[in-house]
Amino acid sequence: MIQKLLYFQTSDLQAQPLKLPALAPIGSLTAEAMTALKPLFAKGVAGFKLVCRALFKALKVGFSGKSNAEMSHLEPPAWKRILAVVLGLYPVILLQDYVFDYLEILEDWPPASALLVKLLLSSCIFTFVVMPIINKRLDFWLQPANQSPSLKSEVLGIGSTLTIMGMLSILFNALA
Repeated sequence: MIQKLLYFQTSDLQAQPLKLPALAPIGSLTAEAMTALKPLFAKGVAGFKLVCRALFKALKVGFSGKSNAEMSHLEPPAWKRILAVVLGLYPVILLQDYVFDYLEILEDWPPASALLVKLLLSSCIFTFVVMPIINKRLDFWLQPANQSPSLKSEVLGIGSTLTIMGMLSILFNALA
């Protein structure tokens, strides 16, 4: 079984490693993981919030599907995930098209084959390079659906994503 190592840092707990099964539903955590979680649950509400936040961080990915309905409340709302994905995917696809056109890569290929290669490449770049950066930069805003963020973080999150998308659009239109 694949294990994920998480580190918790609180004022009264030093950084403690905690092994959790990767993408395991809460109800199916191993006995080892549940034993490791007990000290945090013993801290009361603060410990419980810490565990939920850590589980959410472990699950946060770019194209996260609803494979487990129990965990959907730990993900950001769908509209926020859509904005984050578009913010990351838009420049990847446009830059890739500019580079491929400039270097005349795949121009002799059949369109369906060329598209498949481009999709595979852009998906890899997006998933492994761009989306971790987007998640890190928008972490204050990409909070679980069951948490109510402050108005300031909502305005900042929405405003920054839309502003960056607008600036990217202006830039790419100027380059065309």
